[in-house]
Amino acid sequence: MKLLKPDYENSILNVSNSFLHHYNIKTKYNGIPELDEELKNNYDHVVYMLLDGMGLNIVNELLDKDDALRKYVRKPITSVFPPTTVAATNAVLSGLPPISSGYLGWVQYFKQEDTDLTVFLNQDFYTGKTFDENLRDKYLSYENIISKIGQKNKDVITNII
Repeated sequence: MKLLKPDYENSILNVSNSFLHHYNIKTKYNGIPELDEELKNNYDHVVYMLLDGMGLNIVNELLDKDDALRKYVRKPITSVFPPTTVAATNAVLSGLPPISSGYLGWVQYFKQEDTDLTVFLNQDFYTGKTFDENLRDKYLSYENIISKIGQKNKDVITNII
């Protein structure tokens, strides 16, 4: 398996920024030119799907050349660094790199609460204590790209699942 470094000109972060740019939202990050061009077709429906752990190495290793997920790859892109579920998911949702959003890993230390938080579970990694208040919303909140697009483009129906 070939190890890749994140390419912040061709990454999941740039995909999110292509969508933001398409819907007239200024960002300080580039989109992906091929996607920017494709979005000019103004499709009625666009689905942006993140498949956790499904990198190109896995696709190429496990799928035949004629399988759709492999056959229709338009351009290889990378994840972000660190390439963890929490960091990648929030890069997609925020359009920000992990260093800017603060989402760096599955477990993060929150000094204010003196806890090693399992971020997506909102519980202490070591004790299992669950917090009444969502600590990621308290300390790491951001406006997601779906909300930004919907607020700026009242005629666009946006959903997040």
